[in-house]
This record gives sequence, C-alpha cells and structure tokens, in this order.
Amino acid sequence: MQLQKVVSERIFDGFDFLEGYWQLVFDATGSIVALTPFEEDGYPVILKTDDIICPGFINCHCHLELSHMQQLVPEKTGLPHFLYAINTQRQADVQQIADAAAIADARMYENGIVAVGDICNTTHSIEVKRQSLLYYHNFIEVFGIDPGIAEKRIVAANALLQDYKTAFAAKQCTMAPHAPYSISEQLWQLIKIHSGGQLTSLHNQEDPAENLLFKNRTGAFTDFYQKINFNIEQFTAVANSSIEYSLPWFSTQQQVILVHNTTTTGQDIIFCTETSDAVLYWCLCPNANLYITGLLPDVNIFPKDRVVVGTDSLASNHQLSISAELQTLKKHFPELLPKTLLKWATSNGAKALNCFEKLGSFDIGKQPGIIQLAHNMDVVRRIV
Repeated sequence: MQLQKVVSERIFDGFDFLEGYWQLVFDATGSIVALTPFEEDGYPVILKTDDIICPGFINCHCHLELSHMQQLVPEKTGLPHFLYAINTQRQADVQQIADAAAIADARMYENGIVAVGDICNTTHSIEVKRQSLLYYHNFIEVFGIDPGIAEKRIVAANALLQDYKTAFAAKQCTMAPHAPYSISEQLWQLIKIHSGGQLTSLHNQEDPAENLLFKNRTGAFTDFYQKINFNIEQFTAVANSSIEYSLPWFSTQQQVILVHNTTTTGQDIIFCTETSDAVLYWCLCPNANLYITGLLPDVNIFPKDRVVVGTDSLASNHQLSISAELQTLKKHFPELLPKTLLKWATSNGAKALNCFEKLGSFDIGKQPGIIQLAHNMDVVRRIV
C-alpha cells in the first residue's frame, strides 16, 4: 500500500510537541505507520511545514439535531430563558432538521473534528450520522422533573436507545440524564437501573440559577418552572450545590462527562474527589457559555488530565469548531499552554468518549485523522 508523510517541527502527537523535525508516515486509509525524526527514506512528502500537525479533534458535547435553530435564540439571556426558548421553538419540519444536521456534520469534518459526543432526543439525526465520516457516541437524553411521568419517560428513552442501537454499534449508544434541575428522584432511580453504569453525560452547573435552586428553591428557575406549569413545591432536592445532589446518582466507576461547569468551584472539585469514585471528565464549551450566560468557568480548578472540549449546539454557538473553542480558552486564560489545550481536544477527548483505541493520538495503527493548524490553533486544512 502506498505510504506518504508529512514533516513538521511542530508535530503534536496527542500528548506533547515533539522536538525537532519529525515525520508522520501514514497509508491511504489514514492509518499511522510511523512517527520518527525526519529522514530521506523514499516516502513522498506531501507537506513540509512549520505549522502544527495534530490528530483530529474530539467534540465531546454537541446537539446535532438542534442545528436548524442557529440564531433563533438571543444571546446572554441566561439558562432558564434559553431552555424555555429551546422547548418552545425546536419543533420544525423533519427534513429541515435533517438538512441542517447534514450541513453541520460536514462543517465539523472540515473543521478537523473526527468524533462527537452527541445528545439525542429524537431519531431525526440518525441517518445523517449513519452516513457521516465522523465517529458518533449517541447519548440518549432523559428528562422529566414531574415524578408522575418517570416511568413513561424511561420507557420512551429505552425505545429511542433501541432505535440508535439498530443503526450503530451498541457501545456508541448510552443513556444520559439531562441535568439536575430536570430529573425527578424517581427518574434518577430508573436511569441508574437502565443505564447499566455505562458512559454517560450530564449538563452541570451551567448557570448561577442552578445552584440557587438547590440551595433554597429561589432564582430564575422558579419562573421557568412556572412557565412549564410545574409546581416548585414538588422539587424537594436540597444541597449546597447541584453537583452535590447529582453526583451520588452515578454508579461505582461509571464514566461521566460533566458539561459546561460554568459555576463549578474548587470546593465542588474537592467534594467530587472525596465523595465519589465515578470517573469524571469536565467538558468545557466556552463559546456556548458566553452565548447563554456571558460567563466562563475558572478552567484552572479542573484536573488537567480530565478536561475535554465541546461545542454545544448551533442554538447556542455561532459555529461547531473545536479550534474556535480553543482560541476562546486561550484568549481568556492566556496562561494555558498550547500543548494543554490540544491534549484536551485530542487524547483526553478520545478517552472520555471511549474511542481512544482508534482516535486521539498518533500511535501506530490508529486512524486519528491528521490536521494542519496555524500557530493560533486555527484549522488550516484537514490532511486525512
């Protein structure tokens, strides 16, 4: 099989930058054959550059089926208003939803993304993802704050899960609770039983109002519940923060991607470390945070070997681009090293989505995708 190579003094292998000029040799399928210091060995050099050469990006959090909602929701209105807008405006023609999802999927590919953790509430994106060049992990989302509908919601979630398992490998389809404020205790119990301790995801501490709700049932969520005709007197959960309430619902050693974490504190991190043995990954979606609340988490409090990056949806972002997320993080946290940001977007993300055996690094035999980045981490082009 024909081999070819790219040569750069800025090769990032998924963990760190290699010093000096190195060559990345790969075959026509994109499988990595060798990563060695540069030498004249007869393999054709398709690119010799001072730009960064990097494995493909992992987008750990997306809502592909909301791609038709781009620019429909105003910016910086806060999470409760955003949720209400999504609930009341997401309905559209199925073909319109599928067409928008297909365009978004193609743009993610162009932007150097190779894998996506995607939140699913319907079957509308199945065919787009089934034909995609990207690897998808499908999180079948469950929500229902009314305890009276818990059984109904888990039955519907299991039916949707089976639809996805018909189209994808079973390991790519797992159940995920939406958020602490949208799950009754009865539904949490059912999710814990039916999820089987598999990889899952949770929207976590996305807005200051979330913690207020759990501390004393005050804040903007009280208005949100009123709009959806839910009696807040039925909301009995009380904790110092929402994560203190939600974390005990996860199984021993369950792998959990906590998403947004806008108001997570150092004390919350300590609580998680001391009280839970779940395997937690902290997903940052900075552009969506700025879109919804105008706030960013203090990224320096999170354990760096467990931070990953996501885009959220086009309802809360102007593009689905991991490189754009990295640039925003660098702008607001200039102390972050490029190798740290790129590790979050590659090997960390692949580990979080359980696809590290194939993606996330330039290990021999993998097909991780190969992208060329400018020094500001903007995508120049996708090589493979």
